[in-house]
Amino acid sequence: MPPGTVAMVLAAAVAHAVWNLASKYKRGDALLFVCAYTYASALLCVPIRLVFMANGQQVLNWQLAAGAAVSAVLHTAYSLTLQAGYDRAELGVVYPVARGTGPMLAMLFAILLLDEQVTAAAMFGASLVVAGMLVVTGNPFRSASRRPLQGLLWGAATGRRSPPTRSGMATRSSRCTWRP
Repeated sequence: MPPGTVAMVLAAAVAHAVWNLASKYKRGDALLFVCAYTYASALLCVPIRLVFMANGQQVLNWQLAAGAAVSAVLHTAYSLTLQAGYDRAELGVVYPVARGTGPMLAMLFAILLLDEQVTAAAMFGASLVVAGMLVVTGNPFRSASRRPLQGLLWGAATGRRSPPTRSGMATRSSRCTWRP
C-alpha cells in the first residue's frame, strides 16, 4: 500500500477516535454539537469536491444531489441518536454495539427480504460480530445494573441506519435494483 494511503487511513482513524471522545465528553446541546462537526466536515470536503469537478471526474446531477440529501438526513438522525446514547449510557457499550448492529440488521434484511443465500463463512463472521457485542455488553440482562442494557438498546437504535449494501450482500440480489 502506498505511504500516502497509509497516512490517510491513519489520519482518518485518529480523527474518528478524537470525534468519538469529543462526542462522549461534549457539554451542552447535542444538536449544536452535531451541526458544528457536520458543517466542519463539509467544509473540509469542499476543496476535494472542487478538484473533482475541475478535472471533470464527477459531475453533480440531480441523482447525486438527491442521494446526498437523503444521506445527510439519515446521517443527522444517526448522529443525534448516537449523541442521545452517549448521554445516557457508556461509550464503550453504545459505539461497538452501534457498529455491530447495522451489519447484522443488513444481513437479516438481505436474508429475509431479498432471499440471499448465506455461506458458512458469512455466518461465522456474523457470529463473531454477535460475540463481540456480547463481550462488550457483558450480561445486559443481569439485575444489578441497567447500564449495559441501556447501551445495548441505544447502540441498536443507532445501528438501524445501515443500508443493506453495508454488508455487501443485498447488492448481489437480483431483486435489488438500487445501486450504490
